[in-house]
Amino acid sequence: MNKKFSTLVASLLLATTVGTVSAQGVANYSKSSAPSLFETVDKVTDGRVYQLSDGYRVLVMKKVSDGRQGYVYQLAFVPYPEATIGESLWTVKREKSNNENGIAFKFVNLAYNYPISFDPAKAQDLLKTSGLSVSNLGGNAVAWSWMRSEEGRDLQIARTPESYITPDSVMTLIALDDNKVAAVKYATKEVAGKVSSLQIKPYVAGPVWLNQLDLNAMLQTQEEDSTMFHFAKGATEPNLWDKKAYKAVDPQGRNTLSFGEVDDALANADKAYQVYLEMLKFQDDALDALKDQKADYTETAEMLQDEEKKYNDLVKQLQAVTVPLAKERNDLKYINERLTGIEEALQSNANINDDLKKELALLLEAKVNAQRDVEDAQESVDEIAGEISNVNQEIPGAISEWEEAAVKKNKALRKNEIASDFLSVMDQFNFAIHNLQPSETSHPNWNQMVSAVGIDNESDLELFKEFTSGFYDYLQEQGVSGLVKNCTTYLNSYISGVMEPAYSKASALLTEKENYLDTLTTQLNNLLKKEIDLKEALEAAKNILNEANIKYVSRKNDLIHSDELNKDYLALQEKLETEKAGIETTIADLEKQKDTLNEQCQLSIERIVALSADLKFDKEDVLYHWHKWVKAEMATAQAARTYQGLYAIYERLNAFKSPYWMSLAAGKNAKGEETYLMVDTAYLENEVSGNQHLAFAVREHNTDFTTTNPYAQVAARDVNGRFNFRFLYWPTQDSLHIEADGFNQKNIDVLTKYWADRTDDEITLRASVVPGYEQNLVKIAVLGGGRREATIGSSENLKGTDFYTINDRIGLNITPASHPTNVQKGLYFMDVINSKNAQENDARLMLDLDGNLTKIVPADQGKMDFEHMPAAKWYVDVEPTDFGGYPDIYNQETGEILNNYAYKVMDKDGKTIVSITYWYQGRQIENEYVLVPATSNEEGYFRAKPEARDLFTLSYLSVSGDMNVVVGSDAIAKNDSVLAVSTEAATKFELEPIFIDKYGIPYEKDTLRRGAYILRVNDPDKLSMNHKYLQISNVGGTEMLVVSEKTWANIFYLKEVNDVDGTHYYALISGDKKAGVVDATGLIKAEDITGETRTSAFALNPLKTNFYREFTEEKLSEKNMVKFYRTASTEKEYLYAAAPKDGMTFLNVEGKGDNAETAAEMTVIPTTESGVLMPQYFIARNVKEQKGSIDFCGEDHESLADSLKCPHTKVVPDTVFGDFLVNLKIDNKYKKYDWEGKYTRLAFLKGYAVKDKNVLPGEGAYTNLFVDGKQVTIAENKHNAAKFSFRLINDNEEQDFLIESESWGKKTAFDGDVRPLTNGGWIKIQNGVPVIVAEDFEDAIQGDVFNADVAEGGATANDEITTSEVTIIAGEGNVTIANAAGKKVVVSNILGQTIATQVLTSDNAVIAAPQGVVVVAVEGEEAVKAIVK
Repeated sequence: MNKKFSTLVASLLLATTVGTVSAQGVANYSKSSAPSLFETVDKVTDGRVYQLSDGYRVLVMKKVSDGRQGYVYQLAFVPYPEATIGESLWTVKREKSNNENGIAFKFVNLAYNYPISFDPAKAQDLLKTSGLSVSNLGGNAVAWSWMRSEEGRDLQIARTPESYITPDSVMTLIALDDNKVAAVKYATKEVAGKVSSLQIKPYVAGPVWLNQLDLNAMLQTQEEDSTMFHFAKGATEPNLWDKKAYKAVDPQGRNTLSFGEVDDALANADKAYQVYLEMLKFQDDALDALKDQKADYTETAEMLQDEEKKYNDLVKQLQAVTVPLAKERNDLKYINERLTGIEEALQSNANINDDLKKELALLLEAKVNAQRDVEDAQESVDEIAGEISNVNQEIPGAISEWEEAAVKKNKALRKNEIASDFLSVMDQFNFAIHNLQPSETSHPNWNQMVSAVGIDNESDLELFKEFTSGFYDYLQEQGVSGLVKNCTTYLNSYISGVMEPAYSKASALLTEKENYLDTLTTQLNNLLKKEIDLKEALEAAKNILNEANIKYVSRKNDLIHSDELNKDYLALQEKLETEKAGIETTIADLEKQKDTLNEQCQLSIERIVALSADLKFDKEDVLYHWHKWVKAEMATAQAARTYQGLYAIYERLNAFKSPYWMSLAAGKNAKGEETYLMVDTAYLENEVSGNQHLAFAVREHNTDFTTTNPYAQVAARDVNGRFNFRFLYWPTQDSLHIEADGFNQKNIDVLTKYWADRTDDEITLRASVVPGYEQNLVKIAVLGGGRREATIGSSENLKGTDFYTINDRIGLNITPASHPTNVQKGLYFMDVINSKNAQENDARLMLDLDGNLTKIVPADQGKMDFEHMPAAKWYVDVEPTDFGGYPDIYNQETGEILNNYAYKVMDKDGKTIVSITYWYQGRQIENEYVLVPATSNEEGYFRAKPEARDLFTLSYLSVSGDMNVVVGSDAIAKNDSVLAVSTEAATKFELEPIFIDKYGIPYEKDTLRRGAYILRVNDPDKLSMNHKYLQISNVGGTEMLVVSEKTWANIFYLKEVNDVDGTHYYALISGDKKAGVVDATGLIKAEDITGETRTSAFALNPLKTNFYREFTEEKLSEKNMVKFYRTASTEKEYLYAAAPKDGMTFLNVEGKGDNAETAAEMTVIPTTESGVLMPQYFIARNVKEQKGSIDFCGEDHESLADSLKCPHTKVVPDTVFGDFLVNLKIDNKYKKYDWEGKYTRLAFLKGYAVKDKNVLPGEGAYTNLFVDGKQVTIAENKHNAAKFSFRLINDNEEQDFLIESESWGKKTAFDGDVRPLTNGGWIKIQNGVPVIVAEDFEDAIQGDVFNADVAEGGATANDEITTSEVTIIAGEGNVTIANAAGKKVVVSNILGQTIATQVLTSDNAVIAAPQGVVVVAVEGEEAVKAIVK
């Protein structure tokens, strides 16, 4: 390992990966670092672990909850910081490929020891699947075409793994948008080129700092237990590192070199933080004061702004009043002049003397003069008002100019202050004059200057830019350029020559504006005083005018009567007086408005002046508090910078020195104290003086070492840190870089006797990241005599190179997870053991119907036969090749792996124990199970193929006793098609097999099979429901089990779930539904398998039934003669042979008054052996039987069959002659006899029947028929025009039947099935004539139903044959002969071979005889046949 590189990587990782591990340090496995770009992979199949990556994303295997009870495993292609290191590592093995490249690879994950494997059948179709999803691992495809070679340059090209399903069908991997991986398949002919979504190549895994969990679980390859270290070259004993297992725990040393330095840095940062908080409070107080003052200033400014707006509005209103007022006054003056002229005219024409006229003229003149004085006074008032208005309009502008001048003065003052601050700090740094330009704000020198001056707000920053810009221009004017090392002189000159005059000028301008504002204010006050005097003069003139007018009018009225005046002048005068009065009223209103507005304007001006003064003072207060706040802010900023700097030091130290430390617990000592591996304070033995190396030891650590000596605190930390280590790991190289946090020796130059007495000045060694100076690495010291001692120190330079070494490779020697056990391959039950709940012990684990794990407690096991339940059996494959290295455990029924691989297998106390944690009904279940051997069989599901005559009833397993399954219970179901359980008579069903399929895992020679059936009602009592099929249908919003047409029939499996006293009970399963009884009603509904935990169980009760009536020898007369009659008539109406007509003897039926007598007697001749599904008969009359004969060859043969086959044996078969009843479809020539033109009639035709040649005389059935000169083909269980069967309509004792002739198939009336339900052909009486009618069975049984009487006085039992007084009784394996004492008896078989010969000595003799037909000949009596059972 290149330790120069590794040490630098260690420091880099520590600085950049803080936070990868949780705060506790063990909450998660460590994440991957970046795949290495510094090393290439030369050979991928060298047994080392690699990352499969594109350089940024890495392929990982993940263990994911399946949302139910276990886990599934999936692949993901994630960015390397998201990948857990163990899950991202792979071993690569070479495999034989099935494609043209000839080489394939197997990728096995380190953490789970499981290959990348998928089932091609479950792979998603690339072109057909809409919305690909993640694929779960598991399948037989494990070999992947990938690289063209396992070594060399080809490994540097990233490629996508592919698996060839067939030569032209490929499965490959695709990375989805969520980084999960899907297995997809496609036909190569359908996709151009290759699908290359997930391109990977092998990378050397980058180094990663390990946490406790990583070490204890050995990168997820074992239980979280302990770790072992491995030295590749070995070390001299004793080496405490590689001889025992250690458990990584929290670091025991707390006050150590690393932790202590970090704590010190944090304490310094905390102190600075407190200073910062104090300065921040001072700043906040200043800011609050500034805000309060600024609030006052803002309020005053807003009030001033509002008042100025108000004043401007008043001025506009005043102008709007002044103009009409002036017009009204001119009009009034004009009217007064006209009225004066009228008065003068009236006087001159008045009938008075001249003296009186003169007197009136003088009074009128006085009035006119007074009117003129009023007008003159009014003009004076208006004029002064205009002057006041002009001054008022100038005042706001003057105030604005004053404010602007004040701002300029303040800016100039602040710029001078900034210039002085800059002057005081400019010697601290050098700068080029171009750095003074505002365009240089991104230059470090500019930022240096801003920081040095303490610019902390935008306002000052703008002023600083103006200052530096002006100073830059000044320096340019002075011819200064380039680097300015010391320009104090220039700046002093610039301040005194430019900035101070600018401030003086701004001050002078402010004074000028203040004086002008004062002048306007004084002028306004003077005008206001003058306006008052003029208004008083106007009022006096108005009073004089009023008195003059009174005098004139009064004297005029005394001297002149109105009737004496010119009427025209009087009318005009009156009109003008009226108009005058209106004008005067208007003038009065306007003057009132004007006065009000003038007052308001004046008040507004006064308020503006007052607010302006207030604003001036507020602004000065704001500036004061602003400067105070700025200084506080600068002090706070400096405190913050100090704190930030110290905290940055803490963060860097914390990032580098705090993470990943842990201690290695070694177990308890004799005192019961936990001990730990540590760097000893003792030296290696037999060392040369001056070349000492510290050894390692295992010791307890109860508390940190402390000292009261303030100068020995670091020395104490060095002791405590010796218990702490951290580990940087290179997975591909399996190489560890191990650091210790305490490593200093005693200073040999200081005479300190005890290590505990060391002082800080003896701690001379400091850990470093520089190769060769690390001081704290676990290494091998190569000493004399070939000794290789594990010690602590620095890496060593390899002479002549830049490489450094620790003289060995220390690793973990990790191998993929494997957990071998002593369990044998086989089939097992799994029973709970060591449960906290004693009642659960021996509970048996199995899969429920929904596929979830469940336990059957002992109390419930009595109703189950687990040998018939493969869901409770588990197949164990001992090869530890699957997830976690545990043996594979599969459920025998489903073939699924136990709990999705979420289990552990271990040996305890001589037993194999399986530990499982799973979820059941929302609860987490955790149990241990012992493996109990189970036997192999084929049971589990009903799988028989019932015979056609087999019927079943279903019984429901209930705590109250078995109940019957019925269709349309009268007491329960309102719908007569719904199934229910009841105490009523059970409904009969047929099971029609659809197919028998294989399932689960076969074991030894036992293959599991299950039958799939449709269930049909076969119960005549069910009327319209009979022959309907079981189906699942929605009834009133609930899915119920009902019966309906076959088209809608559901296919059911019958799975055994219970066993009570040998009776098997089954669950009825159809797809994802199962039959479930509703307790409250007894109705049977279709339940979701996954939704209902209880399963209803039903027993199959077989019923053997005959669908056809069989006429046995025991039930017939000696001549097999019967008489068929209709059951529906009051009196029996027999079928009979009508009298021949036109050469035809038709079948007829008795009508009213008819008496068929012997014409109704008919012989039934069996054409099949007894006990077949469909017994068939010839029906004949006038029968004559010709017995056959046999002449054996005489040679010895091994069996009778061989004798019969011998060509020398001559057999003449039995033959019967007579008139045989036939369906006239036997030949088209008889179609002309169809009744009513469409119904086929029946008639008796001459013919004979013959038995097969290889059948002994007296045995077998007649199978060959010849009628009408033709041979009729006869076949068992096949319908025929000359054979008839008697179809039972129910199970009643009477055994009523239909006479069946036809079963319509695809071509003819006779090629259909046995027991036709539709399209059968039966004898029916159509308008008094027996004919064949084709119809459904259900319709037929509503028509003509028949029964039969035995002719000739009834049946004689074959069991007891009486000959005169002698009686022969056939028994089981013998015959009994009564009343024959003293007579000779010969018993022989039908071949004539004697079985027994004896003279009877008793009237009740028993003679042994073989099963079958025997011939008993009693002396003096006719020989008879008897059937021995």
